[in-house]
Amino acid sequence: MAEAAAVAASIGLASNVLQFIDFGTRFVVKAWRIYHGVQGNPDDILDLLASTKDFEAAVAALASEPGTVDNAMHEICASCAEVASQLLTSLRKLAIPEQPGKREALQAAFKRLWKQQDIENLKRRMDGFRKQLVVQLLLSLRYSIHSFFPCGGLGSPI
Repeated sequence: MAEAAAVAASIGLASNVLQFIDFGTRFVVKAWRIYHGVQGNPDDILDLLASTKDFEAAVAALASEPGTVDNAMHEICASCAEVASQLLTSLRKLAIPEQPGKREALQAAFKRLWKQQDIENLKRRMDGFRKQLVVQLLLSLRYSIHSFFPCGGLGSPI
């Protein structure tokens, strides 16, 4: 019984050591790339920042149009705006100076590794809200067509 507990403890310790080595390696590589200018503000972060700003503006424009937003769509728009704001705040905190020193490179690498999971979660939430918004817009379009063409459109049922 004691041998089984010792083996389990050894496996747990080995697992923790491997996780530490993995995190340390990713941290050192990221810090080195940031310090040597290989990875300043990567395109994926800049692209995500730009697309989040565009999405936030589109949701705000949709929510501000009178008569086009029902209760469900209004709730989705509010949730989208909240998640987009959180994502923009997180991404702005990850900005790297043009000529980072060693300390700034270490700080930036640590922030990026620390916030990576949070940013992925916010991206997933925003994608989910985007899909809900598309469905609501399609339903709204369908109801508008039905009200404009009571027989279902141009002679064909919907």
